[in-house]
Amino acid sequence: MSPSVSLKKLYLGALRFAAARNMPRLAALLMLPQLKTLKPANADDPRTVMVLIKEGFTADVLAALADADGLKVVSLPRVIVKALAAPYLPYFIDDNNYISAGAEFDDAKLRYRRFWLALIETLSRVMRIDGMISGNYSYATERELASAMTERGLPFIALHKENLKTPGRVEFFERIYRERRGPFSGRKILVYNQIERDLQIRAGVAEGSRIAIVGMPRLDRMHQWRLAHVGEKQPNRVLFFVFSPATGMPRLTRKAETRGEVWFEDDDTSDGDISLAKLSAATCKALLRVAKDNPDIEVVVKSKGRARDLNETAKLFGFDSEAQLPSNMRVVHGGDILDLIAEASVVCGFNSTALLEAIAAGKPVVMPWFAEVEAPEVWPFLVDLRSVAVAPQSPEKLAEELIRLAREPERVPEVLEPESRKALALWTGNDDGIASSRTREAIMRELKL
Repeated sequence: MSPSVSLKKLYLGALRFAAARNMPRLAALLMLPQLKTLKPANADDPRTVMVLIKEGFTADVLAALADADGLKVVSLPRVIVKALAAPYLPYFIDDNNYISAGAEFDDAKLRYRRFWLALIETLSRVMRIDGMISGNYSYATERELASAMTERGLPFIALHKENLKTPGRVEFFERIYRERRGPFSGRKILVYNQIERDLQIRAGVAEGSRIAIVGMPRLDRMHQWRLAHVGEKQPNRVLFFVFSPATGMPRLTRKAETRGEVWFEDDDTSDGDISLAKLSAATCKALLRVAKDNPDIEVVVKSKGRARDLNETAKLFGFDSEAQLPSNMRVVHGGDILDLIAEASVVCGFNSTALLEAIAAGKPVVMPWFAEVEAPEVWPFLVDLRSVAVAPQSPEKLAEELIRLAREPERVPEVLEPESRKALALWTGNDDGIASSRTREAIMRELKL
């Protein structure tokens, strides 16, 4: 075990000890060194907002608040919140059973909320806390934090980043929201699109006055990149956003009662049969073939960077480790995707907002459309971008299109086609490149700035 891993375990253990012993002053003392400034303020009397950092969401927040001179943005690592929740909430209580787990856990939730009330009071003596922003209204370990902020009269804002809801997922998540996640106890929810807003209102998450559509802030930079690079083209590079058999399907990742173990819960109507296993396997095989047969073309594979991705991505291509991949094929785990999209000739993936980011950047998108995609029971769960993307109907055609677009790259357009703008408006609420300003204005209103 490396020294850094040992120190992290020791630190998180100290946080859990402080929470278990109801010692908010110790918890505050431990937290303060980890609260990093993401954006300083440029004002005499600035407000401070804490952001519960998470990939994608953090980029949204920073895009929205970059020009907020009167606002200081401080990061609050979610791992700290999880450590503080551990002594109060059983491990198996998660986002998707928070209110349905049983009334026997209500007392523990209340004690956790009271701990946060005392902790916020303690922190407020040494720093300003004018609000908090999270990436989802329903993260289990943050539910009582949201309630505590509300009790103190401070805004807890959810910039809800999970908005890619197809008709099947809308029906699926309406039940999950209503029966398992329950109402939002914070101040305001900001969503990308009308689909998510309507879903949350119907499910009783919050009344319409507390849910605003702002669009996807981090998409602004893709529009800006496109306008700054009109006419350019990038040869011989394929960017593949790798996807799993469960991507977009009616399946929930759940925590087992044994810490560290997870299991998948399927939709009650699917009998576990709805999967993209064949599509995922055939697509990975096609990408590997592109790399092996075309040494002049670089294939960049992008994962989400989760712990399991580090161990499993190479296996999707039939290898035990990434070192065994062809020399012109590399894997990138997590991180910012702007440069990856900018340097790509063509982007490939499935059921992902990354494809919409590529469209906003003016890059051609190729989307596999074979295997399970042909099954009617899968159709309600597919993000259908065939009006704006190439959709090969076999692995062989997929490889051909990727090779063609890599060797004959398209120039970056100044103006997007009407169908591209229509797709961006529907899924991201951002076909105009100014979602950041809408988000900033919504946040500043809640902070009374």
